[in-house]
Amino acid sequence: MSYTLGEGCCGKVRKGLYKGRVAAIKTVPYDITDEEDLRRECRVYGTLNHKNVVKLLGPPERGLDGWTIPLEFIDGCILEELIFPAGKLSTAEKDYIIFGMCDGLRYLHFRNVVHQDLKPNNIMVKRSTKEAVIIDLGLAKFVNYTESGNPFSSGKNKGFHQYAAPEARAGDIRSRTSDVWSMGKVIAEVILGYRLDWDHCSPENVNNLLRGSKYASIVCRMLEKNKHIRVSMEEVVNQIYSLIHSPTPTDGMNRPAHEEPLSWMMTIPYLVGCVAIVALGALVIL
Repeated sequence: MSYTLGEGCCGKVRKGLYKGRVAAIKTVPYDITDEEDLRRECRVYGTLNHKNVVKLLGPPERGLDGWTIPLEFIDGCILEELIFPAGKLSTAEKDYIIFGMCDGLRYLHFRNVVHQDLKPNNIMVKRSTKEAVIIDLGLAKFVNYTESGNPFSSGKNKGFHQYAAPEARAGDIRSRTSDVWSMGKVIAEVILGYRLDWDHCSPENVNNLLRGSKYASIVCRMLEKNKHIRVSMEEVVNQIYSLIHSPTPTDGMNRPAHEEPLSWMMTIPYLVGCVAIVALGALVIL
């Protein structure tokens, strides 16, 4: 039971078994990474435990084709396959996916982790529940700040150019706010149903494109060019929660079933009991 799930510049991922459990086995060729980078990636994975972030199942091991990393297997597809072209998702499903991937990123930032490579094909959507799971932390890094407020990180400044924040394109260190910008672009594309050209990602233009959408305001704040006034993921998640009232869909997906009204036959035992109590009380009085 082993076949390729995906392949990219940093290696490939196949479905296989790890200690008797179905897993996504990531293989990274020896010539495109060094052990230090690999250990850093696994240290990032090892600190995380959130339903919207893929989990590491074990330490990296040497294999025939390169390093192998056992990861949680997500039964579903990448977000890109669901949003391009438009029309494959209901409004409730979009709400659930958007909330999930934003809450996963909020958690990463809470753990001082910057993903660096957020894009629709680095987010999986579970087939059965439509739950979003952030994957591929190969470029992720720990980020903290000096006393002067300057960021420093444990990894290199990398990531896909089309989803890179303006400051990252300018050569600045990618930080939490850079991830926020990338996620804002992803959310806009989920709503629009087509890939948004980077040059068209100004808040003014996106506000026009999303006119009438409940997400227009928060997405524009995420795509703010000035990183110093860009919204945080904590604020994003709180805002989205208030927009959809609940992190779960409202069109039947994961919604608890309504209680059925009692039929008239079910009230008979209750009425008989009441009559008996009244009769017993009358006898006592007599």
